[in-house]
Parts: sequence; structure tokens; C-alpha cells
Amino acid sequence: MAKSLEFGAFMEKFILQPTPSSLQLPLSGLTFAVKDISPGRNRKASEGRSTEEPADESAGYDAGEGARRCFEPWRAADEEAGKRKLKREFEEKGNSMKALENRTLDSRREMDKLAALDYLKSMKARHATVSANDMLEKMHSSDAEKKKKKLEEEDEELIKLNFPRPKEDFVKRISDEVFEHGGDFLKRPKVYEDVSSNPTDALLVLDAYTLNLDLEFAPVIFDVDGYVTGFGNPDWKRTHSAAVSTAPAVLDVLRAGATCVGKTVMDEMAYSINGENVHYGTPTNPCAPDRVPGGSSSGSAVAVGASLVDFSLGTDTGGSVRVPASYCGILGFRPSHDAISTSGVTPMAQSFDTVGWFARDPVILNRVGRVLLHLPNMDPVRPSQIIIPEDCFSLSSIPNHLTTQVLVKSVEKLFGGQILKQIVLGDYVKEKVPSLQHFMSKGNEEQAYNIPSLAALSSAMRLLQRYEFKKNHAEWVTTVNPALGPGLHERIWDAVRTPEENIDVCHSVKTELRAALASLLGDHGVLALPTVPGYPPKLQSNPSSLEVFRARAFSLLSVAGVSGFCQVSIPLGMHNNLPVSISLLAKHGSDAFLLNLVETLYDTIKKEAEISEKTSSSLYAGWGTLSKALLQKGFLHQRLIVSGGCSSWHIAMILILHGISP
Repeated sequence: MAKSLEFGAFMEKFILQPTPSSLQLPLSGLTFAVKDISPGRNRKASEGRSTEEPADESAGYDAGEGARRCFEPWRAADEEAGKRKLKREFEEKGNSMKALENRTLDSRREMDKLAALDYLKSMKARHATVSANDMLEKMHSSDAEKKKKKLEEEDEELIKLNFPRPKEDFVKRISDEVFEHGGDFLKRPKVYEDVSSNPTDALLVLDAYTLNLDLEFAPVIFDVDGYVTGFGNPDWKRTHSAAVSTAPAVLDVLRAGATCVGKTVMDEMAYSINGENVHYGTPTNPCAPDRVPGGSSSGSAVAVGASLVDFSLGTDTGGSVRVPASYCGILGFRPSHDAISTSGVTPMAQSFDTVGWFARDPVILNRVGRVLLHLPNMDPVRPSQIIIPEDCFSLSSIPNHLTTQVLVKSVEKLFGGQILKQIVLGDYVKEKVPSLQHFMSKGNEEQAYNIPSLAALSSAMRLLQRYEFKKNHAEWVTTVNPALGPGLHERIWDAVRTPEENIDVCHSVKTELRAALASLLGDHGVLALPTVPGYPPKLQSNPSSLEVFRARAFSLLSVAGVSGFCQVSIPLGMHNNLPVSISLLAKHGSDAFLLNLVETLYDTIKKEAEISEKTSSSLYAGWGTLSKALLQKGFLHQRLIVSGGCSSWHIAMILILHGISP
């Protein structure tokens, strides 16, 4: 299969494609109008000609004779028409079909004449002059209509090219094409829906693996003309008709030269960050098969993580691109809110909905972003500051030397350590976002495992999200009563029953947070955050056991979600066979700056992450050997080893207390 292919040509086709400066004018319409106006004017001119004009051919010239001579061409035409009529009547005798054909032509001519007369009357062409403005307006409107029609035809061709199979046919599984040449399907990740139960939402396999085109997936939340948008639930698919147009985001990448390989599995109604789907199966996490892939854009992330495609599209409302990117060890970008059209995307909560994308390569991530965001190429800009909030990283169970230290060392090498700054983000948000007091419950204040102000921020985000979900889908949920998976059922029905309280306060929180973070970061400042507070949870975990994890996750995810800022999740390799990541956040509208920064940082971050992992593995192996020896000699308690509560500092102290040089 093609991997990371000729993206330069792909971008040039989109950005550098010339736009016609002018379209062909509708000359047939103009000619018809002028031709109909001319005879009337000629008659008036001839009838008003002076009798004193010199005669050219006859000394007995008079006004009446001149007028008759002026009309002679028209008389000749009438005589010719009469001859044709007689001939036609002769032909019609004994030929009923010919007569019927002639009558049809006559009726058509009469209708054309009536239409022409109506047009002339509307333009007052017989007794008034058609203004230049009217002409120009009609020409411009005709140009716009022709341009729109041409674009629609081009889009239709793109859809036919990418989805050539008849809509009623069953489509192939990816295994039919990708894995038939010696591939072991059982070891490959599942990223498609079951063909037998959901054919049109399954992976649409095209003969694209030998083409020099970039490949992409789109989850079943994006409209594609002629296909039902499944929204991750079979009851939704059953009760909705096929889309009549294709989402602009999909069309943008198709126009730029990408090939859409298929539509992927997602969480039901986009209402989860786990990526598990009881109806169509859970896509297998390529980094950790026993862990969740993250959601709701699970299949899209898995397709990129498993190297099936170069990039894929997803949506991010509360974290549905950033979370699966982190869990699958790939890059995931949530753009500034409203920066990319969400038309043709089934809404979840419009105040937070965005169209995001995944990639393994930062160059591809950047180029896809420029297509979707309609951005020109621009040179990278040096960041003015990179802020590391200590309190946010304290929420993560992943050691700091695998996250913040990797970032710090990379920044020091590329830009110098002077741009690095520390902050307690929770205190800053509490001070600068006074509307959060409405959500600062006593429970939030007492949560030892969370940051109170960020927990309040998460509460505001989820309240507004539930309210907008209710407005969008409550009628369908209550009418259909769909079958929903565990956890999703409770969450969706809670949203349907959400009271309309404090909604205005939620919007105030959004406004205040955006202003506060814009002031903190400036034009080219960056805020670093853990993408998620730990490693991916295990598959089919009890939802109640993940309560603390989810609370911490949404505290971190809500920073970009509520502010509308752009955020990217960057993989930092593996630790204990599990993926590690970090996020960078920039102010609203700074998407191009952030994409360039990721491309600049990525190679250095990757090298530093590898060094950190090797060092960590060596220390871990050494600690394992030493701890066993200390345990055998009675210097170390078994409980410390099992709980992991003994650090290298503890070991050194134990050795010193027993007279051993560490």
C-alpha cells in the first residue's frame, strides 16, 4: 500500500490551481434580445426618414416608396415563409406523423415567441433603453450560476471517482485487498464496520494502493453524497436517509488530490472518548491491543496508527481527536473553533464541534491542515514563550522525565531555555474567569485528585455540551429509543433530561477564558499540557472505575474546548509498551503557527523521547535486579516492590543505612 506519497503535488494542485478570471458570457441570450429589438428600431428609423434625402437609384423617389423599399427584405422573408408553409401542407397530406411533428414544432416556436415577448416587456425593450447596469447584473449573475454549476459538476465527478460502486451493492472489506498477499488478517487492526450488518458505512476499498495519491479515512459522521451517515449507531442509520451532498471538509481534501478509502467506526453519537462500539466492534489499538483506541474518532486514528493510510479525518468536540491520537501514538490536530466548516457533519454540540485530522508525519499533518484551513504557505515563527503548568502535569500518572523533560530539552536545543516558563494554571484560570464561581462546588474544592478551577471549567463545558446535544437529538432519542451501549445509554439520556439552567453563564465562561488565555500566551506563545492524564485504559473497563481518570481527562481537555484554541497531540514514544504523549496549545487563529512549530520540533522531540525511554528502561532493569537482591537480604519489604513505592532515592538511603555504598 502507498505510504506518505507525493504530498507536494497534492498541495500544489489545491493551492496553485488557477481560477478563471472570467467565465464565458451567455451570448445566446444577449443575441436573442438584440435581434428582437433591432427590427422595431429599423422600422421607426425608416418611417421617420426625411423626404428630402437624395435618391440613390430613382428620380421618382418619394417617402412612401422609400418606406416600401425598406420593408422589401421583410416582405421577401414572409413570402419565403409562405412557400415553406405550402410545401409543408402538401407534405402533410396522407402523412399523419409528419403533421404531428410539424404541429409540435409550431407549438415550440410559439412558446419561444411568447417567452421572448415576456422578456422584452419585463425589460421595457420596446419603448425604453435597456440600462448598462441591468445588462451587467444579468451577465454577472449568469457567470456566478455557471461557476457554481461547474463546481457542482467537478464535485460530482470526485464523488463518482472515489465511490464508484453502486449504492445498493455490498462493499468489500479491507482484508479482501490489503491482506490477500500473505498478510495475517488476525494480527491486523480492525478499523471498518461489519459488512453484513452495515454495508454502506463499511470500508469502501478502491484500487488506490498503487496510486501516487494520499489516502484518507473519514468516520461515519461525515456526509458523503448517496450514503447514509451512520453516526455510529444502527438505529440512526435505519431511520435516516442517504446524504444528498458531501461535507465540504471531505471535498476539500478530494479536490486537493487525496483519495477517500472509506468510512470508519466511531463511538455512538460521538458521545465517548473510549472508542468502544458494541454494535460494530471496537477498532484494535495498534500500539496496545488490550487497551481502548480512544474516541470518538477511533477508527480514523487506528487507520493512521496501523499505517493503512497517510492521514484521516475526525471530529473533536470534547477530545475526540486528541484522545485517540494520544492512545494510538500518532499526531492529532484540533483546529481553532469555527476555523473549518462543519457543514455536512452530524452535530454533537456546535459550541465545541471541530473537524480535526490525524497523521504520523508532521509534514503531512501540516499540509493537510493548510488544505482544510485554506491557508497559504508561511515561514515558521519562533515561539515567544512555552509555558509549562506544573499543576496540570501533576494530574498525570506518567513520569515527568518522559513528558515535560523531553519537551524542555528539545526546546532548549532549538530555541534556548529562556523562553520556557512555569505557571500554576488552575490559580490563573480561577482569577481571570470569574464566571466559574457558578460551577465551583464544594465537591470540586475538596477533590484531591483534581484542580478545582479546571474541574469547574469541565463542568461548564459538559453542561453546555449536554444542552446542545439535547437540542440537536432529543426528539430522535425519545422517539426511536435506540439501542445504546453501556455507559452511552446513561450519558445520552442524562443529556436528554438536562435542564436549561446556567447556559448563559457557560457562554460567559467561554468568552472570559478565551480572553484570559489570549492575554497569557500572546501572539506566538504556547501552553504545554498532558493530552490525557495517563495510559490508555484497558478494554471493557468498568465505567465506575474510570471516574477519576475521566474527571482529570476532561479538566485537561476543556482548556482548548472552552477557549476554542487550537491544540495538537504529539506522540513521545512508548513506555512499558504503552504510548505516551504531550500537547501544545496556541491561541485561536494560530493554527498555521502551531502546525509549523510541530514540524520544527518533531524530530528533536522524537530523539529526546528515545533517549529518555532508554534511560528509563536501564534504570528500571537495574532497580529490578537490585530490589530482588535487597529483598533476599531483608533490606527491602515486598510491599514496596509490589506497590512501586520505592524510588532510587529510597534504595540509596537503604544502602547507606546498611553501610553499603550506593
